[in-house]
Amino acid sequence: MSWLNISGSAKALVYGKELEQSGGIIITRNETEATTIASEIPFFYPGLTERVVYLPEGEVLPYDLETTPPSIKAVRATALTRLMSGIENPILVISGPNLMQPVAAKSFWLGSQFELKIGSTLPDGHEKLLEAWGYTKSFRVKSPSTWSQRGKVFDIYPVGLAEKQSGSEYCALRMLLDDDQRIESIHRLDPLTQDSGEAVNSVVIFPDREYPLNAELTNLFRKKSFDVHPEPRDEKTYKVISEGKDHPELSTWSHFADLGAQYLAEILSGGVIYDDGAKASIEKQWALIHRRHHDVIQDSSRIVPAPSDAWASPEHLQQLLAPYQSFELVEKPRPDTVDLGYYPSGMIRKGVLKEAIGVLEGIFESNIPLLFVIKSEVRHRHVAVLTEMASGHEAISVASFDAFAASRPMVAITTGVMERGFLAGNEYRVISEKEIFGISIESSLDGELDEHHRRVILQGLHEIKLDEPIVHATKGVGRFQGFEQINMGGGATDMVKIGYADDASTFAHIRDLDLISRYSGGDPEKAPLSKLGDPSWLAALKDAQKSALKVASELIDLRNTRERASGIILKMPGDAYDRFCHTFSYEETPGQILAIQDVIKDLTSGKPMDRLICGDVGFGKTEVAMRAAFLMADQGYQTVVLAPTKLLAQQHYDSFVSRFEETPYNIILASQQTFTKAQMKQLESGAVSIVIGTHKLLQGNVDFNNLGLIIVDEEHRFGVAQKEHLRTHRGNKHVMTMAATPIPRTLSMGLSNIRDMSIIATPPAKRLSVRTLVRNDEDSVIQEALQREMARDGQAFVIHNFIDSMDACVERIQRIVPSARVAKVHGKMSETEMTRIMQAFRDHQYDVLVGTTVIEIGIDVPNANTLIIEHPDRLGLGQMHQIRGRVGRSTRQAYAYLLTSKEGPKEGPVYMRLKAMEQASNLGEGFVIARHDMEIRGIGEILGEEQSGHVHKIGFTLYMRLLSQAIKALDEGGDRATLEVAAIMNSVDFPMRGSIPSHFITEVGERLAWYQRIMCSESVEEAALNLRELNDLYGYLPAEVLEFKEWVKEMIALKHWQLTRVESVDDGVLVSVSHGSMRRSSQAMMALNFGRSFKPAERSNQFRVEGVSIRQFVETVVQATLH
Repeated sequence: MSWLNISGSAKALVYGKELEQSGGIIITRNETEATTIASEIPFFYPGLTERVVYLPEGEVLPYDLETTPPSIKAVRATALTRLMSGIENPILVISGPNLMQPVAAKSFWLGSQFELKIGSTLPDGHEKLLEAWGYTKSFRVKSPSTWSQRGKVFDIYPVGLAEKQSGSEYCALRMLLDDDQRIESIHRLDPLTQDSGEAVNSVVIFPDREYPLNAELTNLFRKKSFDVHPEPRDEKTYKVISEGKDHPELSTWSHFADLGAQYLAEILSGGVIYDDGAKASIEKQWALIHRRHHDVIQDSSRIVPAPSDAWASPEHLQQLLAPYQSFELVEKPRPDTVDLGYYPSGMIRKGVLKEAIGVLEGIFESNIPLLFVIKSEVRHRHVAVLTEMASGHEAISVASFDAFAASRPMVAITTGVMERGFLAGNEYRVISEKEIFGISIESSLDGELDEHHRRVILQGLHEIKLDEPIVHATKGVGRFQGFEQINMGGGATDMVKIGYADDASTFAHIRDLDLISRYSGGDPEKAPLSKLGDPSWLAALKDAQKSALKVASELIDLRNTRERASGIILKMPGDAYDRFCHTFSYEETPGQILAIQDVIKDLTSGKPMDRLICGDVGFGKTEVAMRAAFLMADQGYQTVVLAPTKLLAQQHYDSFVSRFEETPYNIILASQQTFTKAQMKQLESGAVSIVIGTHKLLQGNVDFNNLGLIIVDEEHRFGVAQKEHLRTHRGNKHVMTMAATPIPRTLSMGLSNIRDMSIIATPPAKRLSVRTLVRNDEDSVIQEALQREMARDGQAFVIHNFIDSMDACVERIQRIVPSARVAKVHGKMSETEMTRIMQAFRDHQYDVLVGTTVIEIGIDVPNANTLIIEHPDRLGLGQMHQIRGRVGRSTRQAYAYLLTSKEGPKEGPVYMRLKAMEQASNLGEGFVIARHDMEIRGIGEILGEEQSGHVHKIGFTLYMRLLSQAIKALDEGGDRATLEVAAIMNSVDFPMRGSIPSHFITEVGERLAWYQRIMCSESVEEAALNLRELNDLYGYLPAEVLEFKEWVKEMIALKHWQLTRVESVDDGVLVSVSHGSMRRSSQAMMALNFGRSFKPAERSNQFRVEGVSIRQFVETVVQATLH
């Protein structure tokens, strides 16, 4: 039987009803349709929720050597296990190409898994089992399919879905074990911070492959490889597989029926429904399989089976489905066709909201009962208002589709997931949230990367390795050579061994670890090792300190000038602002909320705002800027938005116009083509509230009526002269800067508390991190990457940063992927031509866009999820991170390929930069990227040439420490001309207690990092937080660490009051202070707590406290610090 006219979500309505009793298979033409139908059937039939099984494609090509992304493996494994476990009358929703591929036998899916939940134990021999399943043991779990065990803590990033109270999720997990290895708790693990989070109920763990790696598969490969290759034994693939090891080639060989592989059409029964285009997609996939086979066998190193041995042909699949009762949705009627009469809803979001309301008014005039299906609570309120505006009707809330169908109110709203609605003749109409607003709201559940973790990642000895360069503040640049236990008279204690020039080495006491930092002034391999005892180090340190004092003085003067200035004072937001917030199309993330609060506080403080809004691409910085611009406009002030390129200015203009469409405020785009004299007069008169353009807006004869806020996007793209020009215009204006990866100078200033910084580190919900792969620049790599993306109806960017050879790049792509529609774009094109091409690409008129780094900013194409970067070694990390943000802007897995020359180096700073990019794939890692950029590229452009020499000699981290401590000292009234290095270092000589023993943390680099992290705690509260995280990481803290914790609290308290040494004398204690004399606050504390016992000593930097022991003195200082 065939059907005609089933539009939108009516497919789920009809298909679910047809298969409700018998179960069966729904075959779609692509993944998008399969996902939509599978998610919509439970809306109409809640009772079918447990019976609907969606099996996603693996996102690999036929004969692919790349593997399925782990997140998709987890969903596939869960779905296949559900099918194999005997659900009664399941309804499988699957794409046609996916159905052609066989799956491993039922025995594999039911036998190769284990469930972990509270109260259960790890399987016997879990180490060997996980290794056999393709997992890798690592010290930290940071990437998928890795695991780690430290004492009572078991971490794993599994192929499997964690079951939580809020639903299932693919994520890393941390489990705390008791003495009997029984699981006490399971929590979500943040791979970036290594902190545990939301509680998890259970997880089923599957292998990291979809086939059994056993002798049967190995022997089949070895036997049949001679049927498809003249001499397979000469190939590396044959040798690897013959040794019983896994290889990507085995993924295809595992499809053989001899191994028990089966087609899902053989396993299931009931009815089969071919969605529109499904049969054609099967034919198309079969042609692709043959084309790929032809291409692959040209490479003699590949050993692959024939297509018919590994996939079902269209004819074979037809035979397998012959026993099923068959239905097909067709476009044109046939003799057996039934017209079901479900037509498009008639609601299409075009243009601004006013036009959408106009369409709604026409729909209401039909007097057909209408149901709005809305996903979010925010949109519920919004739709209710729109309904009243367009029809005068009040929308009634109903619990379900069935409740609406039974009562048929004129206008109703219900909660549900729906892509597109439909019109059921004259009976009723259904309209989805997406049809009204153009996009649906997703909630974001991920947490923030807080200030504490940012500082740990950016400033600490995070993951330091043996022989990596480190800096000792008073001894110079050396290399970390591990720990040694040395008896210093009071028993053995941990000492850090540091190697220096001429094979010399020395030891640093643990209490001095706050004097040790990572060297990041250039290439680590070329770090300038110091000579022990050479006075040139101290000379270099003093020179650097002078430089730091000079810079600190300039920065403080800049800050003080800003603080003395009277900025524009805004009133607190009112009702109009609240209404503007309610029209936001998304749910604010925690990071956005905090950033908005920071901005409101700045704008109402009376001081000129100078705030950096930092967050990865697509994390919602622009909304923060829009809220600030609205507040300014609402109180009569103008805002200028500056973008580095015309293209980005145009995109901002489009976004602002759409966002402000329900406000009375006028917005203009100021470019050479669009900025007319009339608009200039409007700007001067105050008729324009927001003007958007490039830096040229601040040049020439542009006059504002009442400029209050300057918003600068992508500051690092502006030149030095442009930034200077901006400074001359700012005066007492509020300034907001937005950046995905701030330039290191900006980042440094933020960390030094000279510039206010708000971080948005929460990704939009369901965003997956971009899978980054470093590969050789070969035709086969490019071909497979593009074919893989096009196979899922997606698009791709190719970065080719040479205009002269761009045509050759386009020809190369068209040669290796003939079916691809390719366009090119570069900065020498006219603005009109660039905009036309980019718009055409956004509308999917092209599959591939080849461009220079001009695409780094300004293009938002959610359907583009593959990025290929040629010559990535010529780009900075920050720039690559920004470009990578062009993909992964939807819920699909995105890929970034960094193509290096085959003959290029596989080590050194260039290669390190690319590997850093590959490692920093987690969402929200813009800060780590900036840190890597500072470490690898050197410091030349950051603080100017004068400072770069000092930074290279002593390292960036130590230089920044000198700078931040110089700022602190100068703020507290120190003499700018006489501050000494010792004063800046502010170290404390005080007998150490406790340790981090080697039996607790065995890895030496990790132990050093934790020692330094705890020693560098700036407050007792931060020390406690660090130790809580150490406890979380290992499951317990031994007695030695608990004693060390108390000693660290005492050290922090002494530093806080700038007390550098405490000695026992006959009548009490003798205390030394830094900076030559005691601060007033320290004097007040001493007088308050010790009264007349507190007396000056002979030296100006010392005092005595009579009648107390060292222990009594220190305990009193700790209590004074806490209070």
